[in-house]
Amino acid sequence: MKFISLFAVAITLSLVCVGQSRAMTEYEAALQVTGYADSIPMMSSYCHKKFRMPDVERAGVEWTERHEEVLKEARTIIHGSGGIPSAQENLLSGILKDQITSTIDNDSDPKGFCKRLGDRLDSGGMDLDQSSDFLPALKALAQQ
Repeated sequence: MKFISLFAVAITLSLVCVGQSRAMTEYEAALQVTGYADSIPMMSSYCHKKFRMPDVERAGVEWTERHEEVLKEARTIIHGSGGIPSAQENLLSGILKDQITSTIDNDSDPKGFCKRLGDRLDSGGMDLDQSSDFLPALKALAQQ
């Protein structure tokens, strides 16, 4: 589904240094998880602003709340490793926002895309533990 493609930038950037032959480090896991997590409220907020969809925005907030514990752990790891320089963080955020707006705006049914997003967030279908892409990251974070 197209939702996961939205996160290609964040996932690709976080996985560039992760080789198939070794385990993911806690720092790499933290980058992957936070990159994905940061995109959820951006998408849901954009949908609400564009189409007045408060239920989608609420679903994004609730998704973030459901993942609060793992996100706190991930951000602690990133901070403990020196953090991400603000210039890089701003660049990545801008790329992610551009990718989100482009994906939604260029969909054949942007409002339908947002509705499906809200439904998937509400159902738990976009939760971290529902995607095999994030299982190694969750495992690495759980080992800390």
